[in-house]
Amino acid sequence: EWDWNTRYLEQADIESYLNHVVDRYDLRRDIQINTEVTSAEFDEQRKLWQIRTSTGEAFTCRYLVTALGLLAKSNIPDIPGRDSFSGRMVHTNAWPEDLDITGKRVGVIGTGSTGTQFIIAAAKMAGHLTVFQRSPQY
Repeated sequence: EWDWNTRYLEQADIESYLNHVVDRYDLRRDIQINTEVTSAEFDEQRKLWQIRTSTGEAFTCRYLVTALGLLAKSNIPDIPGRDSFSGRMVHTNAWPEDLDITGKRVGVIGTGSTGTQFIIAAAKMAGHLTVFQRSPQY
C-alpha cells in the first residue's frame, strides 16, 4: 500500500515510509526514543526479557528487537595515512552542520546503506566524486 516513486531513496522518503508504518499499525504508543537501555536479560524460566533503562525504568517483553543498526557506534577504519590526511574527514554518523561539498572533490569509503544514500545525494553537488569499495555486500 506504499507507492515508491524512485529506486534510490533519500532520507525524506524513508522517514515518510517509516512514519506510515508506525501510524498504520498504531506503533507510536509503544515506541520510546532517546532512551538508553542499560541491560537486557532473558529470564529462561518465565521466557521473558527484562529490560532496564538509564532512568531506572523496567520493562518485560516476550520479544526484544534492538533495531540499533550499524550506526549505533561509528566505525572509523584504521587506514594507513589517515592521520596525515590534510582534508576534512567526516562520518555519516556524525555529520557536521557546516559541511558544504558543493563543487568539491569528495571521496567516499564504503557502500553500505548509509554510504549509498550519501553517494546519491553527493553526486548532485560534488565537483568530483570517487567511491571506494572494499568488497561487495552480497
